[in-house]
Amino acid sequence: MIKHLGLASVSTALPIVFCGAFAGLVASGVVDPVLAMVAICGFFATVLVIRDITWGLAAVVFMIYINLSDVLIQHHGLPSIAKTFVPVMILLILMEWLRTGRRISLPREGLLLLGVYTLTVLLSFFYAPDQARVTDGFVNLIKNLMIAIALALLIRRPQQLRVALWSIIGGALLLTAINSYKYLSGNFTSEFGGFAQSGVSFMADDNKMFRLSGALAGPNYFAQLLLIAVPISFERMLSESSRWLKIIAGTTLMLSVIVILLTFSRGALLALLCMSAVLVYKLRRNPGWLLAGLLLVVLSLPLLPAGYVDRLSSALPHIGVSSQSTQEPDESVRGRLGEMRVAWELFMDHPLLGVGYNNYENYFQQYTLNLDQMPRGEARPAHSLYLEVAAEGGVVGIGAFAMLLAYFARIAVRGYTSLSRSSHSSHANMIAGLAMGLVGYLIAAIFLHDAYPRFFWLLAGLILAVPGMMVDQHQNENLGTAQDGTELP
Repeated sequence: MIKHLGLASVSTALPIVFCGAFAGLVASGVVDPVLAMVAICGFFATVLVIRDITWGLAAVVFMIYINLSDVLIQHHGLPSIAKTFVPVMILLILMEWLRTGRRISLPREGLLLLGVYTLTVLLSFFYAPDQARVTDGFVNLIKNLMIAIALALLIRRPQQLRVALWSIIGGALLLTAINSYKYLSGNFTSEFGGFAQSGVSFMADDNKMFRLSGALAGPNYFAQLLLIAVPISFERMLSESSRWLKIIAGTTLMLSVIVILLTFSRGALLALLCMSAVLVYKLRRNPGWLLAGLLLVVLSLPLLPAGYVDRLSSALPHIGVSSQSTQEPDESVRGRLGEMRVAWELFMDHPLLGVGYNNYENYFQQYTLNLDQMPRGEARPAHSLYLEVAAEGGVVGIGAFAMLLAYFARIAVRGYTSLSRSSHSSHANMIAGLAMGLVGYLIAAIFLHDAYPRFFWLLAGLILAVPGMMVDQHQNENLGTAQDGTELP
């Protein structure tokens, strides 16, 4: 009888047995409820991966996007699950290779540029004053690089890229729904398991406001994370054939914009405006969508939180009618300008190789005193990704990073152009939405340092998958077996 049981029957029966056993352990007090929930989710994810490997890709992307590992560590005292990302993804790649028998590889140019950037970081060991910080940063970089490369190797078809993008949309919907509810309910004491953190911030005229931080430690980084989902949700809302998927994508888009505003992040608002300008240009021949967007903006203006406009205006000096009537930028802006200036001075003093990877903060206090900047009382980050890279890596480091970004742009444009000219405009639009998500992230990074690099390398991995996806699609078309990618698994 057992030999007649198929994989589908086993994968259906096992979750019932597993959940029943865990329910008994929770009821008896043997197992913590949070741990039980994580274990059950992990077990279901394993079963789904056995049935369809694409679900493993979706689970990894989703967990990375919602910052699940850090939340479990900091708010529930559980072990890090980020350590399992790389081995799990390697296992997924091996399973895919065994299933299809196809050669899996990355373009040599992409591997070369990743290698050059990694070597610039490795070079820091020979001259950085704090080699322990270089070691910590280098280990984290290698982990994130392996995740990016694994994603690029795993995504071989447009359908898989679509699933990864929907995993980002799902993560954004979860985070924005929880944080929107928190703001509307006024329950700022609860962090909803670590996924709806917030803090008090002083706005203009000493007005206090709660700023949403979501699953991250700061509201600006949370806004930067949600910027990724805005163009992806917008693109899926336009391109999906299913009405329900359009509604889900549109809801995620609306909630993401609202929650970005509730973070009070000025840099994120600038990135949002830049992306909106691109979308307006893209929709210039579709006046219906433009009018709908304009109407939505007009109706939303009265709903802006109190003090929002004051916070925006405080970012720049306000010059009055009289030449002697001036108002200085607020303290946070002056502090960040000081941190950026320190990074610039470090770059000017060490132009070739910089001060060493992850070593900016070691110099901050001394340079703050030398430049007569506003005292900060602690070592502060550069608050700009590009100035941080320049200060720590010099011309060599910022050059390697710039070449990597240029390569991402080139393969995204090439993939979009190639698919647009064929009959796969929906696949081309996916690449455009993904690329715009990276652009929004990088615009916000002008004012934010690399505090959560895993999100950047998540996007990098999805972009790096484009060349292999194009090759695979071309081979499939030659064989007459191309996937249309119209249904989610």
